[in-house]
Amino acid sequence: MQKIFNGLLLIAFLGLVVLFGYKTLKTPEVSKVPVASASVDSNKENTTLSCADSKFSEEDLNTKIHDYIVAHPEILVESIETMQRKKIEESNKKAADYLLQNKSGIEDEGTPPMFGNKNGDITIVVFYDYNCSFCKQANLITNEILATDPGVKIILRPLPILGGTSMYATKVALAVHKISEEAFPIIHNEMIKMKPITEEGVKALLAAHNIDYKIVDNELNSFSIKELIAKNFNLAQSLGIKGAPSYVVNGVFIPGLIDKERFAAIIGELRQIASQTQNSESTEPNDNTNNSEITEIKDDNTNSKEEPTKQGTSK
Repeated sequence: MQKIFNGLLLIAFLGLVVLFGYKTLKTPEVSKVPVASASVDSNKENTTLSCADSKFSEEDLNTKIHDYIVAHPEILVESIETMQRKKIEESNKKAADYLLQNKSGIEDEGTPPMFGNKNGDITIVVFYDYNCSFCKQANLITNEILATDPGVKIILRPLPILGGTSMYATKVALAVHKISEEAFPIIHNEMIKMKPITEEGVKALLAAHNIDYKIVDNELNSFSIKELIAKNFNLAQSLGIKGAPSYVVNGVFIPGLIDKERFAAIIGELRQIASQTQNSESTEPNDNTNNSEITEIKDDNTNSKEEPTKQGTSK
């Protein structure tokens, strides 16, 4: 008797599943029925549904669903786009939270190379690879910004993601910075122009600027250089960086290559926000307004659909 009862329950459950699928596909109008009239006496056998009462078998239902998706493929595209937007929003929030808590570490930890005004009101942290073509363009743009804006400081965090020569160039650059900070800018700017980067070319570059390669070579595998490179990778992972170049500008994460005009606009907006914040401190601070404006600057670049993000990516 118990087996029969269990069988009836199973049949009723399957019937309800099929009925639900049928009603979902057909999208019938819903009648308003008083709750009292919808009550069912569970002890009456005639309330039990069976698969035989439904118009579609499981196979028919699957066929209907398949045919509908084939006829309306835009549903899949919309679903994928929604999922991608959700992932981007989650990644952006994670990066924003990390930036809020680790801004000073991103800018200073490990004593990375620095250009420009060390007391500048705008700090641009650049994550880049010496072999990345977009990074080569980015370096020209940041140099132009340095030349025209005395209030800018640039922090360089090389991220060797494009193979062995990228790692070699990164170690050479950091070794030169460790040996002579004065010589670093010219070596960095010349080496990032090199196509391809070779040991012979690097040796010739160093010799042309009276830098002893043997001294540099002794530093390539030093603990401090390995530690700084590892730190750069850890920061990139925490920020959700997927490629180079990527920037952090006064605590705002910006992925991909951006031109000088966009950079200037971002810097202008950040200075305006800082000015408004300073003025509001004498009355009533409004952290929410400040954070929302910074997020808007970031989203304006990351959510643009007009042009894909220009980055070199890891292998």
